Amino acid sequence: MKTIIKLSLFLLIGLLTNCSEDDDEMNPSEGIRYTFIQFSESQSVLENEGPQEIFIPFSRSAYSSGEIQLKLNIEEELNFQTIPEMIDGIITLQVNEGDQKVSFTLIPNNDDRVNGYQELTFIVHFLSETLRNSNNRNLIISLLDDELSGMPKSLELTSTFDIETHQYFYNSNKKISKTIINHNDSWSNWTSIFRYYYDNELNLTRKTLFFGDSEADASYNNDIIYIWENGRVIQTDYMVGNTKSFYTIYEYDEQNNVILKKEYDIVSSTEELLLYKTNYTYNQNNDLIENRTTIYYHPNDWWPEEGESTTIISYGEYTQFSNPFPMNEIIPGVFYQQNLPGIMTIQIDDNPLETYNYTYEFDSNGRLIKRIATEETAVFGYQ
Repeated sequence: MKTIIKLSLFLLIGLLTNCSEDDDEMNPSEGIRYTFIQFSESQSVLENEGPQEIFIPFSRSAYSSGEIQLKLNIEEELNFQTIPEMIDGIITLQVNEGDQKVSFTLIPNNDDRVNGYQELTFIVHFLSETLRNSNNRNLIISLLDDELSGMPKSLELTSTFDIETHQYFYNSNKKISKTIINHNDSWSNWTSIFRYYYDNELNLTRKTLFFGDSEADASYNNDIIYIWENGRVIQTDYMVGNTKSFYTIYEYDEQNNVILKKEYDIVSSTEELLLYKTNYTYNQNNDLIENRTTIYYHPNDWWPEEGESTTIISYGEYTQFSNPFPMNEIIPGVFYQQNLPGIMTIQIDDNPLETYNYTYEFDSNGRLIKRIATEETAVFGYQ
């Protein structure tokens, strides 16, 4: 008797499970069975590997015939063709009853030009009545330019409390054109997008920050304007809308190293306040060995008295390897720490705060692939 009851329960559970799966794929009131398409997170295509097939799988074999239209939104010049042909940015794919997937062929233009890294985002433009997008994702394809081979592509910083990833994109002159930063911790998740603009001499003239998942949906954006003189950045202006909110000035030594940086807050047309002053010191190899930043406190609604504090960051035990990634930026987008220190110490006023001992891993080509320190790991990826 107990055996019969157990068998009956197993049968009932199986029936309920099957019913729940069918309910997801069937509209009972209309008697329509749906086929769900499933986009993966992303796919990569190399420019020099010829035609490559892009697959879009279904959750199970298609119940009926239908049609999928994917629309590409992109501002840059296209560096590929597709089969079937993309018309007005739309690829039309036919689904036959019983199909387990659909596909199209992407054919990159394998030229000698630097076209830059392209991230192709195809959105669902149209689905037949019996087709559904199961995960509400877009089709994202990373088109990798072989002329950029070996250049920085990604950086992932993992600590005890958070994870931050950086993605680097380039223009036809191998200059960074865009950086995407994703930050995740226990309290918040956010995305920042930076766009870089250059003049005819390839000097960086403007850097725009978009705070949000995309440039179109950014909650706000602002600009950094770069002022050059004799091949050096002498000032950066931070713009909020059309208003200059604060600015930074730079001084150099004879080796073109930045030795002084001052940041001013523009209170009004007649009043400016010094906020930060940073002095940089280098050794005979032009390795950064110390930056000393003084923060100036001015009376306001939250801070009633004037004051200042100094943070000293020291670097030493440099390796023989250079760092191609813009990590410790002295002038954002222009000047950063070039070589790899073995140790970093942080001190606030007269109080030692933290010491980081770095170890590094390199690939067979001598490229930096990992940096390890207490409670932090950095992983480096290349084009």
